[in-house]
Amino acid sequence: MKAWHGHELIFGTIESTSQTTNRTEDWIAQDGFDYYMLQFYNRGFRRILDRFEDRTARGGDLVTLDMTQTVSTMSSSYLSNDLVIPRRKLAPLLVYPDAHGGRVHDARLPLVSLLRSHLAALTEAAPKLTDLQMADLQPATIALVAATLNGVVSEDIAPEVRSSLLLPIRKFVDAHLRSPDLGLPHIAAQFGLSRSTVYRIMKPVGGVSAFILERRLRACRADLRRPELRHKTISEIMLGWGFSNPQSFSSMFRRAFGMSPRAFRQQSAVQKSVAATEIDSNWSRWIKELS
Repeated sequence: MKAWHGHELIFGTIESTSQTTNRTEDWIAQDGFDYYMLQFYNRGFRRILDRFEDRTARGGDLVTLDMTQTVSTMSSSYLSNDLVIPRRKLAPLLVYPDAHGGRVHDARLPLVSLLRSHLAALTEAAPKLTDLQMADLQPATIALVAATLNGVVSEDIAPEVRSSLLLPIRKFVDAHLRSPDLGLPHIAAQFGLSRSTVYRIMKPVGGVSAFILERRLRACRADLRRPELRHKTISEIMLGWGFSNPQSFSSMFRRAFGMSPRAFRQQSAVQKSVAATEIDSNWSRWIKELS
């Protein structure tokens, strides 16, 4: 198990051998747990045993458990991403707060897919997040969970849901910067969203096209700075990150960074180090460049 306690949420990954569980009324009375648990099964499966029907989660499916309700399960060995939310935080946002014990949600549903991406991104970022940052992320995470369990995004929590999707979309963009197909239609299809919804999500970072352009320009700048890529021409680096017109690229690079790609590369070659006093006086610029 690798887990993090982020503000009022607990989340992480669990790898386990096969097991059976039987949460009885006596067990509930003894431990007094009052929270919801969400589990995405990345490997293996879990069967929810019910006197009326059996439900099986596998391959990215989501299982929701209400720890105030009885449930019996059996599983193979598995790897899962888990999220624990106090009932007092989530229940007020649910249409039917008592209807989520032992439910299985299909991995192919758009909101299930979005929540899975969000939780994976949150888990990956967790070691670098402060408690204050986790507190800022908590409302958006809970809102996305509520939207997934309700099956719809109500107007009062829509802004928080949209903000929770920004992180996984940004990570998707960064992972596909070299793809010539990267753009609004590709992102919308990947996350199961309308183009207008993706546009609203990306509006805080300038919109889809502007964000992709910025990330590609920064990728080019990083490559121009790398000594091991000195053998590559500027045109080769430019083409590798999706630019096709050298003049247009040079103009965009100059507008973004205040100098031409050639001048930047020459400056990087001779500037082997930066004095500490200079770093101190330009800290805001250095921090901005980390993003």
